[in-house]
Amino acid sequence: MKIAFLIKSLQSSAGTERMATVIANGLVRSAGTEVDVITIHGCTPFFELDGRIRHFSIVPHKEWSRVMRHFGGYVLKLRRILKREGYDYVIDVDTVLSLLSLPAAAGLKTRVVSWEHFNANVNWGKFSYPLARRMASRLAHRVVVLTQADKALYGRRFGARNAVCIPNPVTVNSSEPSPLAEKRFVAVGRLHPQKGYDMLLDAWASTRCRREGWTLRIVGSGRWEERLGAQIDRLGVADSVEMLPATHEVEAMFRSASCFVLSSRFEGLPLVLIEAAAMGLPAVSFDCETGPREIIEDASTGLLVPPGDVGALAAAMDEMAADGEMRARMGAAALERSRLFSPGAILERWRALLGGETNKPIVE
Repeated sequence: MKIAFLIKSLQSSAGTERMATVIANGLVRSAGTEVDVITIHGCTPFFELDGRIRHFSIVPHKEWSRVMRHFGGYVLKLRRILKREGYDYVIDVDTVLSLLSLPAAAGLKTRVVSWEHFNANVNWGKFSYPLARRMASRLAHRVVVLTQADKALYGRRFGARNAVCIPNPVTVNSSEPSPLAEKRFVAVGRLHPQKGYDMLLDAWASTRCRREGWTLRIVGSGRWEERLGAQIDRLGVADSVEMLPATHEVEAMFRSASCFVLSSRFEGLPLVLIEAAAMGLPAVSFDCETGPREIIEDASTGLLVPPGDVGALAAAMDEMAADGEMRARMGAAALERSRLFSPGAILERWRALLGGETNKPIVE
């Protein structure tokens, strides 16, 4: 079997790029499986690819916006690669890429799998994403979503009968979980509006625990760095908030904390929440539309609060900080629950999907 992953770029440290790398590396280790990566523009991958994976780029050193200006030309360039290499599958690592892959693969033996990393209500482009999702729901071999909630949403919005739920696998080494010894909350992710760190900082400013020696560490890089730094100064919380750049040493970040906090406005299935659970961290999270509820069992492995409710987030952080016994109990339960997302189990589901016949139902 010969597979290609189609992605805009691999140079980011975000969860989408990490998952593409993990699944590609896992599949290429299967007997008789060849895996390539096709990026829209040339880049050096942030995460290490298996040496057996070849890397092609459609447009060296060009941005995605240029792709959309010259759409037809890029479809033809992609089609030439698909035809030359004779792939059995091309996996779009972002549903919008189905706008390229579906016409590029038309008439070829290559089947298209569209991989949704957010949810069907999140549109980075007003017209492109709804169009791509509708096309994938009707024309792709499968649409892979991360949550059962999003599978149902695809059915309602786009009439998708080809959607299948395969969650992301946990990727951290959990052999040394956090001892829950530090009075620290940690948040990990891009410094981007989606992650809601502005709301997290507002919540933090009103917590009681920060005046009792607790600190907040935000780990990530992105375009909101200056804005968040200014907000920290404006709120007067610089003595209890630390911002660190994105790192490969994410296990160390989890191990030096006693609770994870997720303040996202929206998610698909947040990988960092699974990783935190695998490191034995309880979590406090907004219960945004998809994702957190399928990882956190409220009051068992963490605390869920209404989306965007800054006051409730602050209260939940104070509750978690005040009760060491609860943190220990929830952390142990989170670690046990994280085993549902083991790499071996998730890769088996990908192999079942890619090894099945076109009309064969997938058992989830």
